Amino acid sequence: MVLTLVVSQLAAVGLVASLRWVNPPTTAFLLEDGLASRRSNSTAEPPIREWVDIDAISRNLLVAIIGHEDQAFSGRGGGVDWQQFRKRVNAWRAHQPDPSGSTIDQQLAKNLFLWHEQDPVRKGVEAYLATLLAQELPHRRILELYANLVEFGPGIWGACAASWYYFGVPPSDLALDQSARLVGLLPRPKTFSRAAGGGVAHGPTDVVAWSQAHIARQVADVHGLSSLTTIGVTGLASDGGGARRCSAPPPDVHARLARGAQGTGRQA
Repeated sequence: MVLTLVVSQLAAVGLVASLRWVNPPTTAFLLEDGLASRRSNSTAEPPIREWVDIDAISRNLLVAIIGHEDQAFSGRGGGVDWQQFRKRVNAWRAHQPDPSGSTIDQQLAKNLFLWHEQDPVRKGVEAYLATLLAQELPHRRILELYANLVEFGPGIWGACAASWYYFGVPPSDLALDQSARLVGLLPRPKTFSRAAGGGVAHGPTDVVAWSQAHIARQVADVHGLSSLTTIGVTGLASDGGGARRCSAPPPDVHARLARGAQGTGRQA
């Protein structure tokens, strides 16, 4: 039993440490998404993703992600806010609503390795893996992984696919308003689509997404680039850094638009 635990621990550390240099070819969430789209009776679109280096991602989007998802990210030394974690555990035990959100590290751990359903086992493993991520990877790399592996809409994974699909621009050119609209989708990415003329299709009752985008815009304005320089993201995406720049849309984006897989709601 002890040997099994030691081997499991070493394997987990080794796998997480490899992410310092290796861009994961897939994730648990991506695999689930791909399986869903291949079911015979499924109407789900196949997932679209293409890697883009952090140096080629608009600073507007990176700041909006931090501002919306985890404002303490740049200055926190660990992957879990344990005070908030305890509050969440107590709320779950009391059958009350979740009082707070997860850190970027926790969300990355979940997307990479775990499953969607919220249960005590997943939350415990998620906290353990998030702690490993924070120990083994610098903040800059964690943010790069997150920006590439998070879902920005049904089957739209990462900054490269999202920027081209919604706005027709490379991720380096995303404006702050566009970035805020994208991060407003993160809590419920499956429920939104592309507007017919480009942009995000929000219905008249999508108050939550509207307000979240507005909050992201405000927080990004306040924090500016300071949250990025703290973790080693310097210069601008337009400066030309990064070998994988996503300077042209992934072919699957054209294919999806050609199929008419876009919303008809008003642009946000």
